[in-house]
Amino acid sequence: MLTLSNLNRVRYYPEIIPDTNLYPLIAPGTIAAPAPADIRGIPDLSVKAIDLSFPAIAGMDLEIKADGVIDRIPLGSQLPGFGNFAYTAKNVLGVNLLNIGVAPVNNFYFAAQYMVTKPTITEKLLRKWALTPDEKTLADELGIYETVEKGIRPITWEYMKDREYQVLGERVYGSSLDLVPGTEYTVLDLKAANPDELYILDWITSPNIDFDDDVTLTVKRDGDSGYLTIRLAALANANAINCWIPALQELIITVTSARPVVGASVLFNVKKVKLTNILKARWGIAGNMPGDVIKKVRAGIL
Repeated sequence: MLTLSNLNRVRYYPEIIPDTNLYPLIAPGTIAAPAPADIRGIPDLSVKAIDLSFPAIAGMDLEIKADGVIDRIPLGSQLPGFGNFAYTAKNVLGVNLLNIGVAPVNNFYFAAQYMVTKPTITEKLLRKWALTPDEKTLADELGIYETVEKGIRPITWEYMKDREYQVLGERVYGSSLDLVPGTEYTVLDLKAANPDELYILDWITSPNIDFDDDVTLTVKRDGDSGYLTIRLAALANANAINCWIPALQELIITVTSARPVVGASVLFNVKKVKLTNILKARWGIAGNMPGDVIKKVRAGIL
């Protein structure tokens, strides 16, 4: 379940947080509990639901609330696996699953990817979100209004990722584990050796975990031991769940299970990336960087 606690753990914007939910039983005429997402009062951030995965079951509806938008989607009309969705919220984001059928739904999984970022001035202008007086002054100083009207800004995530995250190396890590309940298995332990480099976790997959195994993957990042947990059975019918989790100091991944599991397969992809001045400016670790660079990053034109 995505909560305000998850958002408050985000440090290196933008981040893509994967989230998973398992529901052993959803009774007829009920809403699945807990809801996959229920966030009110988003703290100076924007959250975008970008990809969702679920079984295509007739009689199950997906309801998404993003600020003033409410959509109801019959899951029986969708394809299984991750589908392309894009709902952006600055105040309220709710995701609910409703059994509107006459039969109970058993062993239902739901996985989602959420992009969390601090909106730039250009994004606020595009979405007609209010600017602070300081942001209005900066927008006038840099001539931002016209670039947004022309469609030149804001910078897209795809462009930003290719331009700003200079990949120095990349590797798929994999493990096949015999799991014992109550034992935590470390499957990745990376420490950044160079202050000008960072690691980024960008996808996870686990194709052979059964629903009842209840295998949990935990990501520990830069001293945050509970940064992220994923229930891997929700990924059984998806190729992978995408994420974008930068780590400047350490990236540790562990696995636990609720019952004995033989041959649990877990794979994930990690990039080694150059820590550029633009990233430092965006994350507030700019040091002696020129002030105009910081302004342009904040504005969303650099």
